[in-house]
Amino acid sequence: MLICELTEAALKPGAKRTIITWQQDEMRWREFIPLGRKSPLLRLARSLDLDPKQDRDLSQLGMMTLVWNQIRASCSQSLAAIRATRRPLWRGAGGPAAYWGQPWQRRRPDDTSRDQQDLIDQFLEQAGFAARRGNSIFATSNFSQASGYGQDIFYIFPVDGAAITWNRRVRDFYSDVVEDQTVQEYLRQALSSGKGPKPPDLFVIADKLSDQLFPLEEMLSYLEFKGDNVNLSRWLDKVIDGISTFDERLALAGEKIDIDDNPRPLQQLLTNPKFFELLATVNSAQVAQMIPAKLRDRYSQAQTQVKRIIKFVQANQAAIQSAVQSFSMQSYKPKQIQAAAKRLGFVSGDLAGALRSGHEIYINGTYIAVGTYAFDEGFGRILDLWIKGKIR
Repeated sequence: MLICELTEAALKPGAKRTIITWQQDEMRWREFIPLGRKSPLLRLARSLDLDPKQDRDLSQLGMMTLVWNQIRASCSQSLAAIRATRRPLWRGAGGPAAYWGQPWQRRRPDDTSRDQQDLIDQFLEQAGFAARRGNSIFATSNFSQASGYGQDIFYIFPVDGAAITWNRRVRDFYSDVVEDQTVQEYLRQALSSGKGPKPPDLFVIADKLSDQLFPLEEMLSYLEFKGDNVNLSRWLDKVIDGISTFDERLALAGEKIDIDDNPRPLQQLLTNPKFFELLATVNSAQVAQMIPAKLRDRYSQAQTQVKRIIKFVQANQAAIQSAVQSFSMQSYKPKQIQAAAKRLGFVSGDLAGALRSGHEIYINGTYIAVGTYAFDEGFGRILDLWIKGKIR
């Protein structure tokens, strides 16, 4: 295996600096034998499945000692959290067998859209979180979760001072939040839980309107069936067909929100003047003259229902318009955003708590990564001995 000499220069965003590579190098493995012979881990060689009498095993012990010494020197806080919780931190990724890494400052998301990631990052930044989705690597104490995100699994050790963010309520942001709703709706709900009116829900408005259209349609159908005026029947047929078509379009527009997060079609329907002008004709004097005396009571009920529907739509016009306005963090004060972040379960720091949760962790800062299969899986045995207190 090869070693790359570390320098004190800071890593650039997204950079990896190799400590040990995966490749076996027949010309250099002997260089690690002296380090293996002097290693404080030598007394534990048998526990590491190594034979101290074999040069190859001594060389491997030397390589692991090199990596372990750097972790001990730079990652004392993460080691303490791992020992306290007895849970390592893993990440699915690619890279050398052991390396120093630095997150990108604007990471390209794999599943979440760029706009959705930028919005949650803006929210977290204004709430005071240094580690966000766009400027961090993701890690977790849940091995199966980590294994779904990379070709190899690495142990991750944040360097002392690295910022971390995690969520008490969300195991994986993409699967638990993004797949179920938009980030805009997720944040709107949290921000509306404090003071101020709850953001309008077009679905609720559309459902209530549909519930009021159904009895009106039945009333008009009854008038058409019982009436004996050809002109009245022709007019009623037009209105009933208009109500039925409008109701169907409400359902289709609602599906557009579910499929591609597009509220515009539903908003346009709810503000369509032609449809509501058609409803208003039910109360016109011209129509009233065509209603026979025996149907006056039922017609009066239809008139009352039309007034109720139009009043409902007028009362919700402001809400309908605001529901499609672009979501902006600028309309909220810092304290509101901080309170919303707390309600959503976001936490800054407390790596031990994050490890116990098994949830996704954002790490912003330098870290050391070691492949779980490196050194014939020997590094995992070192970490296990550390957790058990057999290594200081």
